[in-house]
Amino acid sequence: MSSLFIALSILGVGLDIVWVFLLFRGPFRRYPLLLVYGLAMLATTSLEFAVVRWWPNNSALFREVYWSDEIILYLLLFPTLVSLVYRTLEESPLRASMGRVMMVIFVAIVALPFLVFHLPIETLHKWTPAWGAWFNGASQILDFGGAVMTLVLWTALLVAKRRDPQLLTLSLGLGITLTGQALAQGLRHFIHTNRWTPDMLHDLANIAGMFILCLALWPKSKTLKPSARAVANP
Repeated sequence: MSSLFIALSILGVGLDIVWVFLLFRGPFRRYPLLLVYGLAMLATTSLEFAVVRWWPNNSALFREVYWSDEIILYLLLFPTLVSLVYRTLEESPLRASMGRVMMVIFVAIVALPFLVFHLPIETLHKWTPAWGAWFNGASQILDFGGAVMTLVLWTALLVAKRRDPQLLTLSLGLGITLTGQALAQGLRHFIHTNRWTPDMLHDLANIAGMFILCLALWPKSKTLKPSARAVANP
């Protein structure tokens, strides 16, 4: 089973590289924060591979790096979703009000882990099970919040006068990733003996989401006009 998870991790890294490369080919000017998020994913994944190369994945150091990376990526993803909503509603009077809604959701999601779960400040100098519980709870809230913000993005796409197919596909990819991760975190909360099921769901959702991102950013082939086709095929 471990070899399967390694293969899924390598596939995920490959898809991440592909869609970041596709962004560099031009669309990064439209989605600069999405590019920052993709580069952060590559950096954090590379760091985790480096750590697990020298320390086991159940070590305190790996857990610190893994959960810290998760929180960092969420904090980068939320502004990315806000920027996509603003781009979707460029010509809509709802842009300002929708932006305020997204910011309220963002602030509430970031604050909730500190309000709901006990933060083990007395053990800041070392990793303890209390920190693991806090990070797990915080990740569940952030996953749920990301899914809510994605729902707001889809709502903005539906009310927009002109629907951008690329933006719609990008939001679909992000939504699948966040929804799958939220479900996986929920399963981890209830399943304590058989962890491969939520881990598999997490990895498969991540791969499916990045595959859709690659499809959204893949260059579209230019179709020839009728006159041009006639010249090309006399």
